[in-house]
Amino acid sequence: MLYRTFDYIEQTIGQKLILRSLKMVSFADKDDISSWAIEALGILSNADLFRGTAEGMLDPKGVISIEQAIVLSYRGILLVQNRA
Repeated sequence: MLYRTFDYIEQTIGQKLILRSLKMVSFADKDDISSWAIEALGILSNADLFRGTAEGMLDPKGVISIEQAIVLSYRGILLVQNRA
């Protein structure tokens, strides 16, 4: 969802906000990421929006907590404010 939001914002303002690199930041559980999510997670982790857990895990099959969603949204807002 956040990935598509950045696509929309970029089209609206005509400026790139995030680096479109597919290189996945190294998470211990990166092999658990579903094939359909690899591109978006790679881009968002390279943009420093996804940083993983203290254990170096992404937990792609887990459920995001309210606190994690708030932090992720906040980082996205900061990214847009700093680049737009």
